[in-house]
Amino acid sequence: MDIIKTIGLKKVYGKGETAVCALQPTDLTILQGEFVAVVGTSGSGKSTLLHMLGGLDRPTHGQVLLEGQDIYTMREEKLAIVRRRKYGFIFQSFNLIPVLSAEENIVLPLLLDDKQIDHSHINGLLDFLGLTKRRKHVPSALSGGQQQRVSIARALANRPSIILADEPTGNLDNRTGKDVLDLLKMSIKKYNQTLLLVTHDTQVAAMADRVLYVEDGIVTDGRARACSDILS
Repeated sequence: MDIIKTIGLKKVYGKGETAVCALQPTDLTILQGEFVAVVGTSGSGKSTLLHMLGGLDRPTHGQVLLEGQDIYTMREEKLAIVRRRKYGFIFQSFNLIPVLSAEENIVLPLLLDDKQIDHSHINGLLDFLGLTKRRKHVPSALSGGQQQRVSIARALANRPSIILADEPTGNLDNRTGKDVLDLLKMSIKKYNQTLLLVTHDTQVAAMADRVLYVEDGIVTDGRARACSDILS
């Protein structure tokens, strides 16, 4: 089943002679439960694509259909609700609140959305991500890998349909990065979620079900291409 579909999705920054086309018209279909890696060099447009798919950056032209509904026809208030309830975001910078504990950071989006906290679900996430003994620690008392696990748990706390991850292992060493990716794969399988992950790492891309390549704002399906074709 389709969960995200784009029609003629395009993004241009600036106007006139200074205009830059960050994303050429793009038609995509992402299936529910799919793990899709978005690969490209720096400045290729991959983060722009991810941000538009997640309702974070309005397109210049085109549509993003989430479960058949164009999210950019929504009023900003409704779009904000969709972002909170349908998406989980993981970024290279952990964006944790320094004065809050790991557990408080994880449940904060639920509190901001006036939702009841499902303590059984949160405890399950903490256990699944190996954070139970660290739940009361503030971010400064956690390692980089543990902080990223907190950000993953925060992204999963509201049981989102889609997880959007932008270079989530960029600040981690190789071993910790692989552990985080393994945990993400287990998470999406356990909770039947869709994962779109931006990366420039061919080893990370190799773990995905499908790879999308972005080069000079042009998106191509990578089923018939090798990672080295675009990154060499």
